[in-house]
Amino acid sequence: MKTAGAAMLDYCASLIVRARHLIVALAALCAVFFGALIPFVGVNADMAKYLPSASPMRAGTEVLTDQFDDPDLSTFRVMVDGLADDSERQEALAALEKLNGVHHVTSSTNATPADGDPARYINGDHTLFVVSSESDYADPAATSLAEHLSALSESGLNGHPLAFTSDNPSTSGELPLWIAAIAVALLAAILIAMSASWIEPLLYLATIGIAVLLNMGSNVFLGEIAEVTFSIAAILQLVLSMDYSIILANRYRQERAAQKSRGVDSVADASAIAMRRALPKAFSAIASASITTIVGLLMLIFMSFKVGADLGIVLAKGVAISMLTVFTVLPALLVMCDALIARTPKPFLHPRLGMLARLEHAARWVVLAVFVAVLAGSAFLQSRTETAYTLSTPDRVAEHFAPANDIVLVYLNSNSEHIHEIADAAKRDPHAISVMGYPTTVGEPLTKGEMRSTLEEFEGSHDSGNAIGNKDGSDDSLALNDTALSMVYFAYHDGQAGTMTLREFVAAAREAEALSQKGELGSFTPGGAGRFDGVDVLERALDSGQVPGDVRGREFTPKQLASALKGMKERGSEGDHSGGASDAAPLNEDDLTQLFVLHRALHESDPSWTMSLDDLVHFMLEESGQGGRFEGHLSTEQVSQLESAAADIADVRTRFVGTEFSRLIIRTDYPKESPETLGFVENLVDLADAKVPGEHFFVGDSAMVYEMREGFGAENVKIALFTAAAIFIIVTLTFRSIAVPAILVLLVQVGVFITVSTVGLQGYSMYYLAMLIVQCILMGATIDYAIVLTTYYREARREHGVRESLARAYDGSIHTILTSGLIMVLVTGVIGFLFSNPTVAQICRTIAIGAFSAIILIVGILPALLAVLDRVVAPKNAPRA
Repeated sequence: MKTAGAAMLDYCASLIVRARHLIVALAALCAVFFGALIPFVGVNADMAKYLPSASPMRAGTEVLTDQFDDPDLSTFRVMVDGLADDSERQEALAALEKLNGVHHVTSSTNATPADGDPARYINGDHTLFVVSSESDYADPAATSLAEHLSALSESGLNGHPLAFTSDNPSTSGELPLWIAAIAVALLAAILIAMSASWIEPLLYLATIGIAVLLNMGSNVFLGEIAEVTFSIAAILQLVLSMDYSIILANRYRQERAAQKSRGVDSVADASAIAMRRALPKAFSAIASASITTIVGLLMLIFMSFKVGADLGIVLAKGVAISMLTVFTVLPALLVMCDALIARTPKPFLHPRLGMLARLEHAARWVVLAVFVAVLAGSAFLQSRTETAYTLSTPDRVAEHFAPANDIVLVYLNSNSEHIHEIADAAKRDPHAISVMGYPTTVGEPLTKGEMRSTLEEFEGSHDSGNAIGNKDGSDDSLALNDTALSMVYFAYHDGQAGTMTLREFVAAAREAEALSQKGELGSFTPGGAGRFDGVDVLERALDSGQVPGDVRGREFTPKQLASALKGMKERGSEGDHSGGASDAAPLNEDDLTQLFVLHRALHESDPSWTMSLDDLVHFMLEESGQGGRFEGHLSTEQVSQLESAAADIADVRTRFVGTEFSRLIIRTDYPKESPETLGFVENLVDLADAKVPGEHFFVGDSAMVYEMREGFGAENVKIALFTAAAIFIIVTLTFRSIAVPAILVLLVQVGVFITVSTVGLQGYSMYYLAMLIVQCILMGATIDYAIVLTTYYREARREHGVRESLARAYDGSIHTILTSGLIMVLVTGVIGFLFSNPTVAQICRTIAIGAFSAIILIVGILPALLAVLDRVVAPKNAPRA
């Protein structure tokens, strides 16, 4: 009597067969609908978005997005060979600037401090030009510019060879159509070689093709998926689930053969009857195979780096959809095309491995020893394989010019006191190109001498006539020479006029007269003239002893002195005009205050005093207003020029200072990932932790690598344990045995070790994402091969001895193992070899190596292990002969 589950399977099988035409029609409509949705699936290339929620870099990235409105910008590094001198470099620069879509071109002839030393743009016979476009890399303008540069790389620029590379941070891209076509053609060739009919491969491809369209189109409901997921999901879904179609087709073929042997294969609805029997029999194998694969993929959800969850969910969904289509669409197609399949038979590859079974049995203890050695050796070697967190494509330009690598420190505006120390430490590194932030540009604390140099640079980089730093002494310039700067610095830091004795006043006035006559005071001349009213009279009175002693030694404020001088003038001798007072400027309290400040600025200033350019401009603007210290000393034109300079400074400030957070951009030529880069970032992190209280974050590719290295080892172990445990439980439930899942899980884990070790032995680092994916995919997908072989062995052991059971296990499983295994190895291997995209290429190569390792272990090692451990693997009632 059938169980409820068996009865339900029979009912579903009958329903699927009866509704086969409706199922195919609905599947075709759904495929068209979801296929049309694929272009609307959001694709995210910013891997920082997938950082853990607690990641400092993720928090820093979100702050940057919120606080700074950076324009979209795409850049291309262009290398031109054979430019002999600056004249030819200028011509090349002009030619590149004329290309459509170009916003700016930087080279040795126009590099700014932010771009680094101009010498870094020349390396022997090679000259570097950095071409930027004000658009995203995916926008038509940037795409068109890339096409223009590509054309120039073939024809040359002004007769000189040209090479270029994009600075697009994306490490993924859409699988090129020609590579996809090769992969599908290879897949079809394998299916044709392993199929009993010329028509069956087309039905397999149609079924899985529908599943791929449904999966990729349904991703639109996820909002967006990672670019690496979009690139690789379709082909991985194809290779991971193709064996489901083969399992069902084999069962259907067996049922049709049984009908033929009974002579009932030509009765009405014979094909439908065969499918109703095949579906329940194939259900267990397909369901168990798909569940282990789905569970293995879902283990990627436990990655803290959420791109794993993104890929795992999309692939698990795809495998589930593939299983659904195999249970619905493929049965309908097989029944509908039964007559065509019968008319197109062909020989197919089905190797007989009886000799290998005898060899495995005879050498089972030797094979066991080899397995133990491989387990120990591969486990050791994989632990020695370095992990990589970034990938790059071949870059001819980078062979001569190291690409810029930006590391951004994000910190609270209120915690900027020691940022300049971090900036200074970064500047001292020989690989630092520039360190740009508010504290290193318009907000950098400068001594008077440093400010003078900065003003001259500022003047040189702006249009002529700018108020700041002019040296001609004209009325419309601020004439901030050393004397004027001393006065401004003193006014900013102290600003007090203080007191003077009469003798000190005379000396200060004579000094100011001399400076004024030399043009060194400009707009800041007290009284606005070269001589000062009352000074001559006062000096003669002091020299002749007419000033009482108690007055001579008294300290006067500007107000007191103004009153005293006025009185002296009124009491002066009527005939004493030798001082030339008629052409001297009267000194009121304001002028005397200015004179007092000038004297103190010249003689009492602290050379360590600092101001920023921002401070200087805004201080002068404030003090030039009503009641300010410089009121009346600046012309309307000079104030206007100051306001223009303040606007320029505000633009610079906006680049580095947000409403709550600021950023310091440290540009280096370190590679994104290397021991030296890691040491540099680690030093920055330690210094920031010591100097910057409160929230602060580092953002950039190298910062992400530093952050990921901190926790990847533990995460890799966690994913491996979770995956192994989940698969162990599923296999335990399937076989109702502890020994069988232990053997199978250990075997596939050795396949993972061998895969990682193989990469390490080639001298490469293992890409972290490929390592995690191969762990989950091998454990979830290739363990199916071990399950199939073990199932046939256990079934045969109910009636046969060990050696005969091994032969029957090979015969029953090898077709499925070879078909699915060859697809996984060859298709992913071809993509990994042909696709220039580093992320997808390495993931595919790693899967190919892993699948090949797993197949060798399952076909070459597992039978011997089953023979050695027969007492715990075989059913209890199995014959022991």
